Parts: sequence; C-alpha cells; structure tokens
Amino acid sequence: MKTRRQLQDVIESMPPLPEVAVQVLALVQDPDFAIEDIVSIVRTDPTLTARLLKLCNSSIYSLASTLTDIRDAVGRLGTRNVVRVVVASCSTHYFADSASRPRALDPHTIWRHALACGVASEVLSERLDVSDPGTAFTSGVLHDIGKVALSQQLGEDLVPTSPLPGEGLVAYERRVFGADHASVAGLVLDRWPVPAEVRRAIVDHHEAHKLLADPPLTAIVHVADLMVLRAGVGAPADGLELEYLPEALRLLGLDAARTDGFAPRFLTELAKIEEMLAV
Repeated sequence: MKTRRQLQDVIESMPPLPEVAVQVLALVQDPDFAIEDIVSIVRTDPTLTARLLKLCNSSIYSLASTLTDIRDAVGRLGTRNVVRVVVASCSTHYFADSASRPRALDPHTIWRHALACGVASEVLSERLDVSDPGTAFTSGVLHDIGKVALSQQLGEDLVPTSPLPGEGLVAYERRVFGADHASVAGLVLDRWPVPAEVRRAIVDHHEAHKLLADPPLTAIVHVADLMVLRAGVGAPADGLELEYLPEALRLLGLDAARTDGFAPRFLTELAKIEEMLAV
C-alpha cells in the first residue's frame, strides 16, 4: 500500500476547481441574480464561451440563424444548462486518466457515475424543493472526487477484493485503501474555494450520524449516489450492499420505492447532458 505522504502529494498536485465554476456556483445561490451576471463570468473564459456558442448552434437546438453573442446563447440555453455545462466542463479533466484501473476506480467509470449523481441530485432538489439545483448538481458531480485521488495514488497497484459480509462502503475502503473516499475528498476540498455546504455534503454523504445535523443537501447527495448505483450507473465493489441510509430517506420524506421511481427522470436528463457535452 502506498503511503499517506504519497496521497497528500497527489492531492496537492490536483488543480483547484477553475474560478469560473466557483463564481457561477456562488452566483446561482443568489435568488436575485440576473443573466447579465452569469454572462459576465462566462465571458472571462474564452474556451467556455466558445463551447456554449457551439452547443447553442448545434443540431440539438436547430436554430434558424447562427448566434454569435454569448448573452444570446446563455438566454437560449437557460441557466440550468449553462450551470451544467460550466461545472461539467470544469470538472471532467480530473477524471481523464488512461492508466489501467479496477473498474470501480476507472476514471471514466467514476466520471459517468459522478455526472449521473449530479443530475440525480439536481432532480431531487427540484422535486423536493430543499436545495438550490445548481449547488446540488455541483455537489453530485464532485461527490467522488476523493476516489479520483485514491485512483491516482494507487495506480495499478491495487488488487481488487470483495467486501466482507455486512461490511459497509466506508469500512471497506478504509480496509482496502487505507482511507475512505469521502475523507480524502475533504482533504481535496480544503484546498478549493467551494461553499461550506458543498464540502459538507461531499464529506458527510455516507455518514448516518451526520446527516441529521447537516443541511438537506447532504441527504440529497447520499440518496442520489445510491439511486444512480441502483440504476446501474457506476461500478460498486462486488457484494457491496446498495441500501439507502434510513436517516437520509426520513429527512427527505422518501422511501426506497419512491426514490427508485425518480430513476427514469434522471436517466433522461443524463442522456441530455451527455449529448450536450459531446458537442
């Protein structure tokens, strides 16, 4: 097993979330923000501006004339899709790694699960009206950033192993990796200027005893994570139980059957954003 110092080196080598994403995330938490505010932020990033214009002028939208002004593009795409593209575009490079990995730590597998969790968190926050959808999306996308650090630290050294009977995810990761991905995520996020609510949701989303003390966003990310895995998006270790924490369901006023019923909606939205990001 590689050392904790090596893990710290990996964490310190990970670039922080780009400023444009941090600013957009802070902006959408203000209920009174205007389109001009988001346009002024996006304009500071030429690559992102070009991507949004390209998306708006793609066959997805089939506009009669080509848009060349980013304000028009933001207005056409809508705030939700702009936040999705900004956060996803600014996050995807963390998951770009061609090295061989067990599937559960394969960066591409982690990325699709992370994107799906972002969409599922957004869907839940809207349906339950308990958190800002953009903040929920961001928290979901970044909820497994600790797995990225573990993947980079372990390289090809890891020999996959199955959970012990009755062993939960956190205990399994601590036994196999020497640390769990949520606590590692906390070390990563300590270096990033993300809102405290987002950090808590990511670090605490597997901790039953912390859910009731945290904002509802933590429970949303937990439920979204499990809902996505139960729908087959992601690669949990063989034999790992995929059961919602009762505390999370109770806090959100849900049960397992109703929660799983959200799956068709998030899968539809996931397909939409994957199409947008492929442009």
